[in-house]
Amino acid sequence: MANILARKKSTTSRSRKNSDARSVIASSTTPGDQKPREAKSAEYRDPRYRTLLATKSSFIEESELGITTTTKREYLRLLDDEAEVPAHSLFQDDLFKRTCRKIQDRNEAKVVQDITRLIVPSAETLATYGATNLQCLIESVNEGWDNYIPVTKTRPQPDHAVGFRREAFT
Repeated sequence: MANILARKKSTTSRSRKNSDARSVIASSTTPGDQKPREAKSAEYRDPRYRTLLATKSSFIEESELGITTTTKREYLRLLDDEAEVPAHSLFQDDLFKRTCRKIQDRNEAKVVQDITRLIVPSAETLATYGATNLQCLIESVNEGWDNYIPVTKTRPQPDHAVGFRREAFT
C-alpha cells in the first residue's frame, strides 16, 4: 500500500540501453542510467528551478518563522563543543595540510573518495562494528531512485544516501 503512489519501474529494450551507453562520455557517466552527471544536474542549475518547485509546494528559502529556540540552542552548543579528532585520521594536525594539498585541484570523484568517509562515517560499517542502533539503516552510493514519487521530471540520484531498511517499517 505504501508504494501505491510510487512510480512504476519501467523496462527498456537492450538495444536502447546499448545505444544510450555508446552516446555518452565514459569518464563522466554514472551506472544508474548512463547519462553524464552534468546532464542530470542541469535542471537544478536552471534559474527557473526554484519556481518549478514552488508550483509543487516545495520551497527553497528561509522560513518566515525562523529557527526554533530548541534548534538554535542545539546549534550553538555544537559550535561551542570541542571536537575530538579521531585517532589515525587524515584530520590529525600533522596530516591535515598535506591531505588538503593532495586533493587540491583534483576532480570531484577523487575528493569524494578521499574525504567523504572522514566527514560522514558509513552507517553500515558502524553497525558492523557494533552500533546496533544503526542496523536498521541501509546506504546507497550513486544509485538512481527508481521507486519514488516524482516532484520533477529528473530522477533523483544522490551521491550518497542513508535510509531505513524495509524491515524497519514492519
